[in-house]
Amino acid sequence: MARSSLFIFLLILLFIFSCEKDNPVTPENFPPVLSNLIVPDTVITNINQRFIFSVICTDENGLDDIDSVFYQIFSLTERFITSGVMFDDGDYSDHGDNVPKDGKYSIRLKLDLAEGYYRFIVKAIDRTQLESDALTDTFYAKPGVINQAPIVSKYHIPDTVYVDEIVPFYISVRASDPDSLDYISRVTYQILGPVVTELAEEGELFDSGIKGDSLAGDGIFSIETSTAFANWKFGEYHLMIYAFDNHNKTSNSIYEILPWAKINLGVAPQLISVTAPDTIKLPTTDAESYVLTATALDEDNNRDIQEVFFNTFKPDGSPSIGNPFKMYDNGINEDRVAGDNIYSLLIWISPQNLPGNYRFEFQAKDYSNLLSNKIIHTITVIQ
Repeated sequence: MARSSLFIFLLILLFIFSCEKDNPVTPENFPPVLSNLIVPDTVITNINQRFIFSVICTDENGLDDIDSVFYQIFSLTERFITSGVMFDDGDYSDHGDNVPKDGKYSIRLKLDLAEGYYRFIVKAIDRTQLESDALTDTFYAKPGVINQAPIVSKYHIPDTVYVDEIVPFYISVRASDPDSLDYISRVTYQILGPVVTELAEEGELFDSGIKGDSLAGDGIFSIETSTAFANWKFGEYHLMIYAFDNHNKTSNSIYEILPWAKINLGVAPQLISVTAPDTIKLPTTDAESYVLTATALDEDNNRDIQEVFFNTFKPDGSPSIGNPFKMYDNGINEDRVAGDNIYSLLIWISPQNLPGNYRFEFQAKDYSNLLSNKIIHTITVIQ
């Protein structure tokens, strides 16, 4: 009896396993689900701008089961406009998607549409061709108005900046705006000094018949200032001019480099005094240094001194290879105080120098290339 029961039990198990093999259980497949459709309220057309549309797509079988998410655009009269696919690739620049493979699908669209309302419809499909329910939203297309930048062009710009006299400095430009409903709200200028980081002067040009402008409302903006900003400051000046419309959009720029100039030749500078040792003992080991100074003044303006220098001649009368040697009034190294009109330079005497009389000829030169008087000083190098 026990053997019969065991045999019946084995037959039942064999039947069960046989049924499972002939009728395997297949997992259930679910369609994708769409949510959080984001559509711009208004799409501006006729301008070079793209708008982002996005939607969230989920799938109970996993994001890898999503085959594609696609969109269609229709007019409210059901006229087909365009269609395409959306992306979950993290390409924000082209597709508007921030993070790849996160289930958020996006598309950037540049649309040239007639003004009116449109329907944006989105659907998803999985790898077994199951479709999601559609999500729909509307947007309004509106033609955009491109704000064109103002245009400025030269009318009268000085070709030099006078530094030795304060004289009128007149700037005039033509400014206009291509937009018929726009206007020039202001025209500004900046002048940078020879040190480019230094703002020498700034202000506005006018088209109101004042401050150097000859005729109001003719589109020519002008200003009459003076060269006071360049008083005895030598170098190139940098002039920049911009126009702004009533939307504060900036024009092209006018940029001019204006070199300095002098109206008057002026008088030559004067060399007042020099300091230097009379006698130097020739060193036997290391070279030794000595500071030479020269005081220079200019009746026109001390800033008119372009340089102070000296030439030196050896005991045999031949000039030194390094002539001329420029001296400095910049407060650096051996020069003690910048701008005190005392120019300095460090010289070295080494054991290789020949003993004898070394002649030093000091001179100053201004920006008209006029030379000062010459001061000659002799340094005797002894054994």
